[in-house]
Amino acid sequence: LHNTVSTSAEEPAREAIAAQRLAEIQKDMEMSKTQRVATWSELFYSSENSENLKTGLGFAALCPLVGVEAAFLYIVYSLGLFGVSEKDANIVGIVMGLVHLLGNVFTLSVIDNPKFGRRGPLLAGALGILASVALIALFGFVKGSVPKMMVSVAFCMYGTFYGLGYGSLSLTIVAEIFTGPFRSKGLALCGVLSRVCGFLVTIGYITLVEKLGIGGVYLILTLIALGGYAFCHVRIPELQGKSIGFRAEDESQKTS
Repeated sequence: LHNTVSTSAEEPAREAIAAQRLAEIQKDMEMSKTQRVATWSELFYSSENSENLKTGLGFAALCPLVGVEAAFLYIVYSLGLFGVSEKDANIVGIVMGLVHLLGNVFTLSVIDNPKFGRRGPLLAGALGILASVALIALFGFVKGSVPKMMVSVAFCMYGTFYGLGYGSLSLTIVAEIFTGPFRSKGLALCGVLSRVCGFLVTIGYITLVEKLGIGGVYLILTLIALGGYAFCHVRIPELQGKSIGFRAEDESQKTS
């Protein structure tokens, strides 16, 4: 476990993180031995899991609701509304995918670094998405006077910051939220919710653009991104080496 901690951390910090991970693994194994897997009823109604469930479901829904899947799928359509040719739009789509991947790789490289952890890339990504969709919304309302290159850059920023935050951390954070007996069903439920939200955003994207205009749709996404940043800032603490669930248990034990 010591070798899995980023070497950029000071030695005492590496030891502390490794010890923290070992303690969580041991506690999770002990819970697995002494507790059966929670039922669906317990998952929804247990007071022990209540806050974790709210946070997990909220985060699982948030990741697709910022709309990046629809932006990827309909990039040619979206950029066409700004006068970008199909050929150039396809190139932008490829670049958008590549910078998204670079965002993933960066977060992967710092996820266990105490200077960044989970919260740093998550909040940076959420703030970057907010700025990106706000720019696209603005361009959508004044699209006749906006250079095509600026619009393309805004979409690439969108992909980059999604890769940096939600795209890289959606599974990691949800997995670290739920404790032993609730983890399997919690993960399954969050996975289904995320896919349903992604499906609804994707199938509704073109219809909404036709009714509200590209600026109107991205204004809605701006409001969602703003709410997402606030949600992550308030509800999701640094999870490096621990989970919200174990932290909540420790706090309840201290209180008692």
